Amino acid sequence: MTVVRGTFDTSFLQLRVPVIRAKRQPEPLPTYRQIVRAIMARVLPRSRFMVDVPKTKGRACLTFEDGPHPEYTPRILDVLKAEKVTGTFFLIGEKSQAHPDIVRRIVDEGHVVGNHTWTHPHPGTLSGSALVEEIESTDRLLNELTGKSPRLFRPPMGKLTIREFARVWRMSKSIVLWNNDPKDFACGSSYELRAKLSRRPIEPGNIVLMHDNQPFSGDVLSETISHAKRRGIRFSELPIQ
Repeated sequence: MTVVRGTFDTSFLQLRVPVIRAKRQPEPLPTYRQIVRAIMARVLPRSRFMVDVPKTKGRACLTFEDGPHPEYTPRILDVLKAEKVTGTFFLIGEKSQAHPDIVRRIVDEGHVVGNHTWTHPHPGTLSGSALVEEIESTDRLLNELTGKSPRLFRPPMGKLTIREFARVWRMSKSIVLWNNDPKDFACGSSYELRAKLSRRPIEPGNIVLMHDNQPFSGDVLSETISHAKRRGIRFSELPIQ
């Protein structure tokens, strides 16, 4: 038997698997509501409707809503005081009635208070007159506690009908929404919230939406502020004229 010695080209046996590169997912198209909001922000003065603050001033605004909470709001206030930063708190009337000392502390430490209705009703569940009563009741209480009736108003979930907008404006309110929402209410841990803020860091012109009735905002707030400061961002309460 003859044995053939040598080398053989076995490259034909190798499988060639094409490299499939992942395509970058396109940005989702804006919703009708987002389009309307963008148009309103362009045509209306900030004294009536705010979703951002001027970028040219290099500033951003931290806003907190759905409090005061007996544990989480004081923790946030401690961080803001340590960082020498002021913010804006949109308070619920019935919670303010339950925790008046926290409301007074918010104002005493230089923060701005806004109206976030009395009970935080789900959008569309109240008549126009009932919404006005919610706002007026909260105004009366906050005026009793702080000596001032708030000019700023944030609707629950940021939603109002056109008729509700008109009613609120007749009350001489400035309606404040946001343009940076890390959705802290949906986070299951400080790590998750930290990751969201890392993917979309605070930029000049941002009105940042956070919640002082949630456990994780206070955990990441100090490092979030420090990171923004290192990038030259200054913080201020609303409104910025």
